[in-house]
Amino acid sequence: MPATRICHSLHDDTFLGNPRRFSVSTTPERDANRRFDAVQPALALSGTQVPRWILISLVVVSASEIIPGCESSGSTGSSDSSPSPPAGTAASSTGGSAGASAPLAGAGGLSRPFGTGGLGTGGADASGAADAAAGGAAGGADAAGNSADAAQAGASGNDTADAGGSSTIDPATTQAGCQANPFALTSVTLDESDFTANRDRTLAYLRSVDIESLLSNFRATVGLPTNNATPPRGWEAPSSNLRGHATGHVLKALAQAYAGTGDEQYKTKADALLNELKKCQDLAESKGFGAGYLSAYPPEQFIKLESLAQYPSIWAPYYTLHKILAGLIASYELTDNKTALDMAKMIGQWVNNRLSKLDRAQLQRMWNLYIAGETGGINESLAELYEITGDQLYLKTAALFDKDLILDSCSANRDELNGLHANQHIPTITGYMRMYHGTQNDKYLKTAQNFWSMVTTNHIYAIGGTGEAEMFGPPGEIAGALTEKTAETCATYNMLKLTRQLFCYEPNAKYMDYYERGLYNHILGSQNPNSRSAAVTYFMPLRAGASRTYDDTFTCCHGTGMENHTKYQGQIYSFSTDGTTLYVNLYIPSTLNWADKGFQVKQTTGYPYQPSSKLTFEGAGPLRVALRIPGWATQGVQIQVNGQVHDVAALPGTYAVVDRTWASGDEVELQLPFNLRIEKTPDNPSLGAILYGPSVIVALSNTSSTIRLDADESILADVLLPTGEPLTFSAGNVTYEPFSKATNTAYHTYFGF
Repeated sequence: MPATRICHSLHDDTFLGNPRRFSVSTTPERDANRRFDAVQPALALSGTQVPRWILISLVVVSASEIIPGCESSGSTGSSDSSPSPPAGTAASSTGGSAGASAPLAGAGGLSRPFGTGGLGTGGADASGAADAAAGGAAGGADAAGNSADAAQAGASGNDTADAGGSSTIDPATTQAGCQANPFALTSVTLDESDFTANRDRTLAYLRSVDIESLLSNFRATVGLPTNNATPPRGWEAPSSNLRGHATGHVLKALAQAYAGTGDEQYKTKADALLNELKKCQDLAESKGFGAGYLSAYPPEQFIKLESLAQYPSIWAPYYTLHKILAGLIASYELTDNKTALDMAKMIGQWVNNRLSKLDRAQLQRMWNLYIAGETGGINESLAELYEITGDQLYLKTAALFDKDLILDSCSANRDELNGLHANQHIPTITGYMRMYHGTQNDKYLKTAQNFWSMVTTNHIYAIGGTGEAEMFGPPGEIAGALTEKTAETCATYNMLKLTRQLFCYEPNAKYMDYYERGLYNHILGSQNPNSRSAAVTYFMPLRAGASRTYDDTFTCCHGTGMENHTKYQGQIYSFSTDGTTLYVNLYIPSTLNWADKGFQVKQTTGYPYQPSSKLTFEGAGPLRVALRIPGWATQGVQIQVNGQVHDVAALPGTYAVVDRTWASGDEVELQLPFNLRIEKTPDNPSLGAILYGPSVIVALSNTSSTIRLDADESILADVLLPTGEPLTFSAGNVTYEPFSKATNTAYHTYFGF
């Protein structure tokens, strides 16, 4: 096994259901006149050092009862000779409380959602976290030539190495520094909830998808008969320059559906689609497209991009190729289709053959192009191919997609996001985390950490979404950007992926607080419950009196929507690398089967409609159970073990730990009393959103004038009166309910105070 084929599966949704391998959109701005040619520089990959905190041993510090890798007080992020490991955890083993990170700033609801620097006072700010790492990228060597040199040595050709038959990631294969590993989709089942309702609609849609229709453009490209199939519509239509991308999303969603349900029909359908795509790829060289080429159109868009053609004459060819590549890798990872891996490797070789001939300046000019130069997360998929195969060619190819502007500004903690296309950059940042795994180049990690902090501090709406008309605005502009075109759903999909990756390295509650916000509000509310095609939102409108529109025409958000609703169980639980700690990150009805430890944990909850959750254990043995205490949970939190109050530090914005030897039938119940709170917008303190527990609360009204409430936070509960329905209130003749439920009605998300 290559030395660097470690931990990668922790950071990508494609690993989630794999029972075999445990190594460790964008969309164009619809107003074509709005274009930005941001110059985006790249990272030199030589001269790197492993950050010092990653080298910290994962040990249980019994004196202070701290979770491995988590500290008991807020880190300052200093780079002295004794760096602090990640923050955000409180623990107890016998009833005594340990020190704990301070609660998130703004827990009362009047500050930014995630406090200063996006991390709250429970952890280091972005610049501090970056400074805590030693070394960094030195020199200015060409990334294409040196990325592999920065990587750990690894044998090549180990294309299909397996790690055994465990249903969880084998701790022996995890990389030093990866501290909280998510479970495979196969290890967690969902019980009935709003999440399963969305999932089931998506599963029904996937069963109905006509793969002959999807294949028609691929077949026509290489001269194969289309079998008189009806061409797809929308962004997959034969005239669309983005055709082919949705086929990749379908492949990935089918793979996740199979992993999450075990139902063979999803694998059978994915295999049938793959077999026909392979026939198209096999003909590519004879058509003059180059060996390994696979797209639903000839290579002209790639050729034009090298001449700096702009959107809409071309439309993000590498973005489209990434979706196909990601679908192939998911099919290998989750359905064990080895042909899919062979196809993915051939695409990686084709990309290298094309881009390695271009100099760095030319590549930067290409990636600078608005929309045309959008590459999705192709760097992530290529780096994953390196981790799977050990072939450094793919890591070198991934580095060809580096963007200097975002690397240089974010690694230095400068917020220069204004005017950038949000979802043109978020998946690239996600790819930098994968690049960090392969190269140990600290600049990638700093970029990802600081970018996340910038977005969640200065560019985030109450629902967890970001961007207006797909673009980042000035830092802190929220009230001034409440329109019909807020919060592209694809952007939240990718922000959640990035959050998941960062949490693996730093299991701080701040990450899961954001994950909860985006999942329970934006993603859960993005699907039309009345649609047989599982139609989803493109933008999530936040203006006064807005109502949602839904799409099923193979837009980018339709594609990621298929994935969103087939992987809900992927982040509910995590486990520490040393196997001693179970993290309970999200409160969703579910059952975890941790076969390697002999535990089954059933979570029974009505959350977010009810402020509690109960865990019932089957199995016996010692285990630390870390329960996330949300940053908003500032009053009355209580933990009971077998009906008795357990004396444990349970501070908001931390993980509270119950450390004991468990027996079958043991129960833990967590009470998280909800409270109404206001989150003011940074650019207009008289405007704010209302939250109750994890849920954003909206007013059902079609008036286009902002609703004003004569209340501050101290008397808000006297103004919004419970109706008797969970999470439903009234004020005057207006009904208030959770954002996720306002799917087919006009609503207000922000109010005047």
